[in-house]
Amino acid sequence: MNYIEWNNAIAKFYFNKEKSEQDVNLFISRNDIVNIGRNEGLTKKDKKIFKNFIKSVRRGLPGKPLKGNIIEQAHYAFKKWQSNSISINGINIEYPLYIGYLVIFILPLTESHSSNGRSDAYYPKLREFLKKHKLPEIPYQNENCNWNELWEDLEYWSKIIKNTELGCFELHPFKNENWVYVGKPLSQSILPPSAIGLLPKFFEQCGLVPSENISKNYIRQILLGNGKRMLGLSNKVINAIKNEENEIGHSIINLIHKNYLLWTGNTDEYDQEIKNFRKGFTISQLRLCLEGDNIKGYTLYYRLYSELDYPEDLKIKIKDVDHRLLQNGKGWSKPIFLDYRESFEFTDSLNKWIFRFPEKDIRIFIKGNNFHLSGWVEVPQMINSEMLLLVTNKYVNSIQTWGANFESGNFSKIDSFDLPNNLHLFSLRKPPISHPDIPALQYKSEKKIIVRGGLKIDIRTWYSQLLPEIELENGKGDEELYLLFEKNGDEVKLKRKNVDHPIWKLPLDILINQAFYIKLKGEEVIGDNLKNYIVDSENRIFNLKEEYLPGRDKFGQLINKENSSTFIIGSRLETDEGRKYTLRQAKYDSSFRIKPPKTTNEDCHRKYNKLHDQLANYLTLKVKCDVQDYFEAFETVYQERFSVQEIEKHQIPLSLLKRWSLNYLDYMGFLDFEYSTKKIVVNPPQFIPLPSNHGKQVLLIGGRTPEFQKEVEEKSKVTGLTFNCSSQDVTLEPFLLPPTITIQSNIELNAKDVDEKFKTLANACNIIYYPEKYTQIRLAEFSGKLNEYFYQLDPDTLFDDLGWQAKIFDPVDLIFKPIETNKIDRSFSLIEYKLTEYSFKHRLWIDGKSYNVNKNWGRFIILNNLNQNIFYNDRNKQMVAIPATIPLPRILSEAFVLYSGRGPRRLKMNLNGSNKWYNIYENIPHIEAHNTCLKVGQNIQETTFNI
Repeated sequence: MNYIEWNNAIAKFYFNKEKSEQDVNLFISRNDIVNIGRNEGLTKKDKKIFKNFIKSVRRGLPGKPLKGNIIEQAHYAFKKWQSNSISINGINIEYPLYIGYLVIFILPLTESHSSNGRSDAYYPKLREFLKKHKLPEIPYQNENCNWNELWEDLEYWSKIIKNTELGCFELHPFKNENWVYVGKPLSQSILPPSAIGLLPKFFEQCGLVPSENISKNYIRQILLGNGKRMLGLSNKVINAIKNEENEIGHSIINLIHKNYLLWTGNTDEYDQEIKNFRKGFTISQLRLCLEGDNIKGYTLYYRLYSELDYPEDLKIKIKDVDHRLLQNGKGWSKPIFLDYRESFEFTDSLNKWIFRFPEKDIRIFIKGNNFHLSGWVEVPQMINSEMLLLVTNKYVNSIQTWGANFESGNFSKIDSFDLPNNLHLFSLRKPPISHPDIPALQYKSEKKIIVRGGLKIDIRTWYSQLLPEIELENGKGDEELYLLFEKNGDEVKLKRKNVDHPIWKLPLDILINQAFYIKLKGEEVIGDNLKNYIVDSENRIFNLKEEYLPGRDKFGQLINKENSSTFIIGSRLETDEGRKYTLRQAKYDSSFRIKPPKTTNEDCHRKYNKLHDQLANYLTLKVKCDVQDYFEAFETVYQERFSVQEIEKHQIPLSLLKRWSLNYLDYMGFLDFEYSTKKIVVNPPQFIPLPSNHGKQVLLIGGRTPEFQKEVEEKSKVTGLTFNCSSQDVTLEPFLLPPTITIQSNIELNAKDVDEKFKTLANACNIIYYPEKYTQIRLAEFSGKLNEYFYQLDPDTLFDDLGWQAKIFDPVDLIFKPIETNKIDRSFSLIEYKLTEYSFKHRLWIDGKSYNVNKNWGRFIILNNLNQNIFYNDRNKQMVAIPATIPLPRILSEAFVLYSGRGPRRLKMNLNGSNKWYNIYENIPHIEAHNTCLKVGQNIQETTFNI
């Protein structure tokens, strides 16, 4: 590899889409260089790969002679980069050309493993490294060693040119003249990634909880006390931290503090040997809440707060009784009623969650409506608005002295008879000054613009249908924020949101598809130089392509489309055996034939709230995303759509709502969700024929936008067809599923003329349509059978549960129940291991061997072994009931849902003496129901539903 190839590869190691909007640290080691080379295709031994890199630097860029020093070589690369060259010698320039040289300035520190924070120790190491590898030397005079413009340009490139889309490199200038140059490489290399990786466990063992107002001085204290033992910091680094004048020590503290602010409470540890995570505990915080007023008094209770999704069976034990914790939304739980104590800790051992209520002398409360909650809620930092303070005896006098500075009426002590004896309650608003001694009651000088919420389509890009909000971190709320549009220089003043936090709203008529900056009048703040975009969905439907979709075999497993002639893509069967499947579907043909139309042309179009489509529209604009994107968007729309009171009534845990809604969208033909990779791809629009009792109708599946939906509706009318849009059943409202769209012909025409109308509409709207192919039948016929799936399973001899939470499938209650791993019956059982709320592994244990299994197939293996039949059919109503906790495997589930296009409604019914929640699938002819259930070893039971 030559220098440009190495430079591109190393730069990509630092700056890539996965690092978007995240801080980038330029720590790099010899092992990193070797791994980068291997990823680029080098196959030699480690030593030779590293030599290849050094040789490329020695040669440098074409056109620069080898004589001179390494700084001159770096400046030459910088000037070539500044000349805006697209390529050199046919190799594309993808990144700043000097990054390879910055790496050379850092490697001497990471190679020696002895960074000590001293400027006079840096140059000897650098010179020794250069000499060892026969690289051009550096000058001895600092003034000739100016590489600052390279570092400064890298910051400018990552922030301004790339708009943080590949990561954000930030310089922290040093005041000490001895650090003007050497501070740059030293600050990047003094803490290795291994120490950074240990920080979550370090925070846990130091007794911290996430999302607290931890001062940098406190970070210094815990580093001095535990940094050497827990993080492996050297004595010299500890001394740098101890010395309050040492700027490298400040850099370390700032880095640890920044990582603490990003910590969500997860303490899983990555094991390099097995390339997987060992499960640690999740640390969460209980926050105190108040309900009441000055007249009636106040009631104390708690809410759990965590940025991570809660396990659906998360429990807290109160007086030897387990109480289930349900997530209300945006990290908060529903109320928890406990007696007040100054501090305590609970542990849910099965889920590996720890709930901490840390001791505090002062607790700050703001109104719960700031978080879509009731009452007053504890927060870590004061804001410039109405607050309550709960204060212990220790600080009463100090708070009252501070309160003397407030304007009349803005500070008072509340005499509440319901509070414990050692607690005092104060009411205050708009503190004029910070408290002199208490960090939580101090205004911070460093302000930062943060864009929160909304439907985020891309890096710093949001969908216009649900706009984000603008928060001024550490703002007082009386500032003036405005938008500055890049193209025309227009300024638009923002209106403050009616909440206590310093949050502003974007105007609903904001210019679309135009870059803008968010500015604070009269002051420069962090984040005000980053471009933002609000985009619409015009023409976005054309971004959906079948080629993006994975191929699937008859069990729903991923396959290589290039190596197979028959597979599922999206909701369509791609096969060279077209005649074979046409013959198989012939026996079901009567369900899809055109029937006599209704005597009246009834328009079934229903009005629906545009919020019903928000999540679907968002996904269509994304085209591809991962499950975490989906969960975040779901929660944003969920909070927008439902009130506090409605959310309180939802009994299905939020984590389950998210997961099940994603599965529903998969089965409805809207998208393809791959469970193993957590990747989501939206299907392009497609018409599929539906079984119909009159006329002929087709179902529209795949992505949609408001513009596309309007086009289909208008062109349906022009073509003489009826456009129907009906909301999902009321029992499915919490799942945020889009309405079902069908197109119907109720006009007396022959089959050929009707098909021509549907073809005309499909062609006019660029919709995939194969009228002679019945998608539901083809999916069901293609699907494998239970015994076929079972016999293709292979044992996983290397499986290790790594301390993950385990649940065993209970065939009586038809759910997974927690179990300790040492109590698992490994002779025959189905186990679910949870890595995170997004990631699970399922294993079928047979005779002491572990088999990697799909959860849906696995459950039917257990039921079939017990000869247990759980499906019910009402042939007169053409309905099938399946327990809600036992969905069919993905291909068969999709076939069932696509008979109607509607999500299965949820009903609690007593069937055969078993009172359970069932999913009710509609419009399914009996023969299709019977044959589909046989695929999973089930004999369907005939009954009559009282619906």
